Amino acid sequence: MTRARILLVAAALSLVHARGPAPVMAQQARNPYVAATDRVVAIRAGRLFDGTRATYANNQMILVRGDRITEVGPNVAIPAGATVIDLGSATVLPGLIDTHLHMMGTGSPATQWIVAVQSSQMALYNGWTTVVDQGSRENLPWATIELRNAIEAGLLMGPRMQVAGPVVNSRGNFATEFPPDANDLTLPGDRLGIRGPESARHAVRLLKLMGADWVKTYATWDNEAPHQSFVESTVRQFKPDGTMVGIPALTFEEVQAIADEARRLGLRTTCHTYGIGEAANSCVRAPFDVPMHMMDIDRDPALLREIVERGTTVQLTFNDAWEGPRRATTDRAFRALHAAGVPLPFGSGTQGAAWSQLESTRRRDGTSGAVGEAANQFPVFVQLGMTPAEALNSALMVAARDLNYHWEGRVGSIEAGKLADIVAVAGDPLADITELQRVRFVMKGGVVYRDDLTNHPSVMSSLLAQAPSR
Repeated sequence: MTRARILLVAAALSLVHARGPAPVMAQQARNPYVAATDRVVAIRAGRLFDGTRATYANNQMILVRGDRITEVGPNVAIPAGATVIDLGSATVLPGLIDTHLHMMGTGSPATQWIVAVQSSQMALYNGWTTVVDQGSRENLPWATIELRNAIEAGLLMGPRMQVAGPVVNSRGNFATEFPPDANDLTLPGDRLGIRGPESARHAVRLLKLMGADWVKTYATWDNEAPHQSFVESTVRQFKPDGTMVGIPALTFEEVQAIADEARRLGLRTTCHTYGIGEAANSCVRAPFDVPMHMMDIDRDPALLREIVERGTTVQLTFNDAWEGPRRATTDRAFRALHAAGVPLPFGSGTQGAAWSQLESTRRRDGTSGAVGEAANQFPVFVQLGMTPAEALNSALMVAARDLNYHWEGRVGSIEAGKLADIVAVAGDPLADITELQRVRFVMKGGVVYRDDLTNHPSVMSSLLAQAPSR
């Protein structure tokens, strides 16, 4: 399906929603995003990478009832009346999980929302059935929570979402974004400013009250100068010895208060840290659930050992550090953490973009940092030392175990009892990991959103058929 046709689908859906409310049962009956509880689908998988092992199971049948997988195996009986989708020799996998992206765009509130809706479409269209939005943007601090709720309610097409909402602690070197009369905890955009441990706890309580699933903290100010033009960018971000500046933005007591309050309230925690030193140590020792970036960890063997001993996972992102010194630093961190056996859940750092903006986001090598195109990281993982199976599993059960609310029991593998989030590619990703950049089949919760392999009716094709004709 072309991008132009996908935009027609979005327009058709908007018209359907604009027709006004209908009785609840009627809404459910024709809601294209909700699987009927009595619907049975049998999926034939020539190759199945189920997320629980490093190899394929061949000639498998996956039975789906409603939104759940009920049986998986080579000899599953197909009930009478079931819809059969034969994916032939394709490789079938669990829906992919990205634990770090940003759905919202930039610009006016309307533009940000448009981009968020289209980013949600692109993520799901490319096989990302579960994502974590790690920080709202611009002047819509609670919009990602609303986006998550709209998708969950069946109002929009998109992946399952967990969200951090506005980030706790303002990020250094961006002071010009703040109006001079901004008040504590009322700053616009993606930052909740804090003033001490009690203020930090209050910020976490506000996030819980507003419906966030995660707490993200900026633990470092990442540059030594006040703005981009003050000095050269490499001087701003890197010390003469090549390590990152990473100025601590919070005291240990503040970091510890954030982590402790989040644990009390059932929120997952992650902290943004560039460079080693006080901030990185504070995040590990607070402790935060998932320290993020951890650039230069290869230069601090003691902290690396502590991460291993604590069993902490670390989230690295490449799409926001694709080239230059930051990429080299991220590469070294990845190799060191992987060699030490630290779990590395998939996080892309991709940013919201509209379908029409995709080409403008292309880098020199053809990759994009836009939401939905995060699979460009899989080849990087393999180049840096992971096996293809390890790379795949980083976006499956490794990522699922990092989600809040014990979602590892719902997503991340194709097993009986789990949600029917299933994707497929035509080729063999264990032989060519770039296959993950060419997803051709997407099911989320028992609903087929895309099928370019068998042309089975999907949300995309069905909504296009409903679009008004002239």
